[in-house]
Amino acid sequence: MRDRDKQKKPYYRSRNLVEWEKYRALRNRVVSMRRKAIQNHFKTLCKEKYADQRKFCNTIRPYINSRRKKNNSPIVLKENDQIMWEPREVAETLNEFFSNIVGTDKTTERMKDFAHFLHDSASGQITLNYTCPNEVKEIMRNVKTNKAIGHDLIPARAVKDSAEVFCEPYCTLFNYVLDVGKIPKQWKRGEITPVYKKDCRLSKDNYRPITNLPSLSKVFETLIHSRVSPRFRNIPHKFVFAYRKQNGCDTPLLSLTEEWRLELNDRKIIGLVSMELSKAFDSLPHDLIVRKFKEYDADERTANISLIANNEAVICDQCEKWCHIQCGNIKPNDYKNLQRLTTFEWSCPRCQQSTEITANISRNESPLTTTTSNVNDTKLTESQEDPFLVLKQTVGDKNLKIGHLNINGLINKLSEVQHLLYEIKFDLLGITETHLNSSVSDDWIRISGYKFVRRDRGSCGGGVLIYFKEYLTVYPSVSWERPNLEASWLNITMRSQSFLVGCVYRPPDDSSFFDSFRDLISNIWLKRKNVILVGDFNSDMLHKPNNRESEYGKRLRGILCSCGLKNIINSPTRITVTSKSLIDLVITSQPSKIQTSGSIDLGGGTLFVLDILPSGIKVIGRWEWREGLFDCSWSEHNQDFSITASGDGSIQMWDLKNPKGPIKVCKEHSAEVYGVDWNCNRQLDQFLSASWDHSIKLWDPNGAQSLATFADHQHVVYSAVWSPHVSRTFASASGDNTLRIWDISAPPRAQQTIRAHDGEVLTCDWAKYDVCSPHNGTLLASCSYDFTVRTWNIANGTCPLETTEHHTEFVLGLDFNLHLPGQTQQELQYRRDICLQARELGCEVERKK
Repeated sequence: MRDRDKQKKPYYRSRNLVEWEKYRALRNRVVSMRRKAIQNHFKTLCKEKYADQRKFCNTIRPYINSRRKKNNSPIVLKENDQIMWEPREVAETLNEFFSNIVGTDKTTERMKDFAHFLHDSASGQITLNYTCPNEVKEIMRNVKTNKAIGHDLIPARAVKDSAEVFCEPYCTLFNYVLDVGKIPKQWKRGEITPVYKKDCRLSKDNYRPITNLPSLSKVFETLIHSRVSPRFRNIPHKFVFAYRKQNGCDTPLLSLTEEWRLELNDRKIIGLVSMELSKAFDSLPHDLIVRKFKEYDADERTANISLIANNEAVICDQCEKWCHIQCGNIKPNDYKNLQRLTTFEWSCPRCQQSTEITANISRNESPLTTTTSNVNDTKLTESQEDPFLVLKQTVGDKNLKIGHLNINGLINKLSEVQHLLYEIKFDLLGITETHLNSSVSDDWIRISGYKFVRRDRGSCGGGVLIYFKEYLTVYPSVSWERPNLEASWLNITMRSQSFLVGCVYRPPDDSSFFDSFRDLISNIWLKRKNVILVGDFNSDMLHKPNNRESEYGKRLRGILCSCGLKNIINSPTRITVTSKSLIDLVITSQPSKIQTSGSIDLGGGTLFVLDILPSGIKVIGRWEWREGLFDCSWSEHNQDFSITASGDGSIQMWDLKNPKGPIKVCKEHSAEVYGVDWNCNRQLDQFLSASWDHSIKLWDPNGAQSLATFADHQHVVYSAVWSPHVSRTFASASGDNTLRIWDISAPPRAQQTIRAHDGEVLTCDWAKYDVCSPHNGTLLASCSYDFTVRTWNIANGTCPLETTEHHTEFVLGLDFNLHLPGQTQQELQYRRDICLQARELGCEVERKK
C-alpha cells in the first residue's frame, strides 16, 4: 500500500502513460491482496467454529449483508380508470396479477393426446436420486457470488464459503425433501420485482415478474437441474435454441442466416413468418407440463416435485396426487386459510367428477356384496438363515443377474456354489465369509465359465469374493479398496454404460467400519459412479413392530441416506424360530434401473432311506427338513432310528415308522452342524455332533440336553468319528489343520493332538478290523484340502505312516473297507473332480465315474 501511494503522486504530476501503468499494477495488486486477506480471515473463523454450527452462525452473522437501498423510482398503474401510486396498493395489484397468470390458459383441454409430438424419449426413467455431502459441497462452492440475496438475507458469498460446514446438514435435508416429495414453503417464498417490458408504463400487462429465491432454494434447484437436464440433452429439436448449453441469442440468428444463404445459392424462395412471443411463458398449464414430464418416463415423485417446486399445490385425498390451486379452482386467500389448518379434506375436480358418476350409477343398480382377505397376514414358521439375495440390473437391453450369498466357508461348499451358478445362471455372484487365506490357490476355487476376484482377511474367518461370467467386460477396481474394509470392487461396462459392483462384509461389533464406509461411499458419489453393493453388513435395518431399530442399523441407514443410496431388500433375510433380522442387503444408487429384487429360498434338506436290491436301488423313505442336511448316521440299537446334522445348528432324530417328521430335535450349537456319528458299541447308546462353532457335543438319545462339550479346536470341526475298537474314544477333524483324539471318560480335553496337514482336515476314519494285527486298532486315516491323504498310528506318535500325494483336487472323504479283514487295509477316497480312488497300503488303482 505504501508503494501504491508513492507511485500515485508521480502519476498525478506527470500524467505519463508509463507512470499510469506502474500505478495501476500496484493498485490491482493491493486490491487482490486485500480480498485474499478477507477471504482467509473468514475461512479461518469458519474452521475454528466448525464443530459448533450455532457458534458458526453467530460468527458469520456480521458478514451477512443488510437490505440494500431499493430503487426509489415509483411504479404508477392505471386500473379501472383510476391512478394508483401508493406502493402498497401497487404491490397488491401486481401480486394478484402475477399469481393469477398461471392456469388461465386452457391448452390442457385442447391437447388430450400429445404423444405424437414427442419425437424421441429419454434414455431410461427419470428419477430424482439421493445426493451426498460431497455433491452438495461442490454445488455450494460453484454458487455465483454476483447473484442478489433473497428474503433470508444470506448472500451467495456466505453460502460458498460455508460449504465445508453445512454440506452434511443440507444433504440430509435435501434427501428428506426428495424422499417425501414435498418442498418446504419457505423455499418457494421469493421476492418478486416487477420489470417493465415495453409500451405503456401504466398498464400492469406490460410488467413481468422477476423472482429472487432464497439461497438454499437455489442450491436445491441446481441439484434438481443436474438430475433432470442430462436426460433432455438430445431430445429438443435442432431448431430449439433456448435453455441449451452453448447456445445464446446469436445462435439462432447465425443458424438462420446460414440456412438462408444455402437456400439462396440453390435459387429458392425464402419466406419468413414472424410471431410475437413476448407473453409465451406468462401462462403455464402445469397439468400439461406434468403430463409431458411423465411421457418422458418420469416417476410419480419426480413429476410431483416438479409441480410443487414452482407453484402452490394441494394433495388430493382420493388419488393422492398434487394439484395446483388454479387447476383445483382454489383462490389464493382460501389456500392461505387451508395452510393454517393442521388437517383438512380436499378432492381434486377429476376425483369429484368420478365420485358423482359412481354415485349416479349406484342409484340405478343393485348393491354388491364384497369380501376382502388380508393376503399379507402370514405367520413365521420356518428358519431361513443366510438367504440368497438376487436382483436383475438393467443395462441397455441386457439384464444382468446379480446375487449375494453368505456362505460361511467356501471350500467345503464349492460344489453347491457351482450348482447354483449353473442352475440360476448368475452373471455376478458376491460371496461373503469365504474363510480363505493365502494357502488356498486360485485353481482350487475356480469354476468353469466364470472368473473371480477375491480378498482374503489373512486370519481366521471373513473374506469376500465375486464370481462373474467370462464374457463380461469387467475391470477390478483396486483403487476403491481400503485396508480396513473387507470389500471387492468390479467396474462393469456394457453398451457404453458403466457401473460399480461391490461385495462388502462387516464383522460383527466392528464400529470403526462406518467411518471408513462413509468416506468411501462419499468418494464414489463424488466421481458420479453408479454403484450396486451386496454383502453382509451385520446391521439390522428391519423396522420392528415397536418401531425400534438397532444402533448399527440406524448408523448405516444414515450413511445411505446422506450418500443417496437405497437398500432395496425390505423383508427379513435371516430368520430363526425366535427372531428375524435384515442384515444381508442389496444397496444401489439407481433403484429405478433394478427390474426385480428379493431373496431366493434355496430349499431345505432331504433325508432318503434306500434299499439296495439285486434289481437296483429303491427309495423306501423320504423326509424333508427346512435347512440343508450335511450328514447322517444309523443307530446300532434300533434299526429304525437315524440322526442327521443340519445347517440351522440342530440335530434331528428320525423314525422310519413315523412319516410325519423328526421325533426329536436337539439344538445347542450356535452354528452349522456338519457331522454326526452314532457309537457302534451296542452297550454305549450315545452319539456325537461336530459343529462350525468349534465344538463337539456328546448326546444321549433319551436325554433333553447334551452330556458333555469338547471345545479345544480353534476352527470349525468337520467330523467326529467313534473308534470301533475302544468304545469311549473318538477322533475329530478340524479346520485348524489338526486331528485330535478324545476320551469321554476323562476331562473334556484332547488326549492327543496331531498336526495332520498343511490345509484344513476335512474328515478321518478308523481301520475297522484288528483281528490279525495288534496295530490296526490304532490305525487312523485323514484327508485335507492340500490334496493329500495320510495314515496314522496314534500309538507311535505324530509321524504319518504313509502319505498319498497323487490327487489333483481336494480330497473330500474316505472310508476303510469293511470286507477285507486282516493285515490288508483298503481305503476308498473321494475328491472334488468326482473321481473315486481305491487304495491299499503300498498300492493304489484309480477308477473314475
